[in-house]
Amino acid sequence: MHSYPQAEHLPGLVIYRFDAPLFFANAKTFRDEVRRLARADPPPTWIVIAAEPMTDVDTTASDVLEELDEALNAAGISLVFAELKDPVRRKIERYGLTRTINPRHFFPTVESAVADYREQTGAEWAAPGQATTGQATTGQTAAGTTPG
Repeated sequence: MHSYPQAEHLPGLVIYRFDAPLFFANAKTFRDEVRRLARADPPPTWIVIAAEPMTDVDTTASDVLEELDEALNAAGISLVFAELKDPVRRKIERYGLTRTINPRHFFPTVESAVADYREQTGAEWAAPGQATTGQATTGQTAAGTTPG
């Protein structure tokens, strides 16, 4: 939204691209950025991580992801992954993260995650600044990047 202020959005959905492997040196930065996105008013329902650039997840990052997902779940927010490479997904499964991260919240593409979100919620695309079904739109859809 920052780069494309005229882009349409889906209320309740945030898409965040993290442009680096997730490991001990940047896991807390990732967590803090996702928490910031979750504090939007009103809060999102789904935070989709566009994870194609995420080529690794180490054990420290796994612990951070587990704690983050539990906190988001408690707030009624789903942490969702799209475009995660198969070896990274297998690592996440080996670390046991699918105990907290819903196994159905891994999608092959961002487009398929968005389609599932729309199917589950009935959300419709809205123009910038336009609220739908009584929801405010500020901060509802964001595309962020983090230096890698």
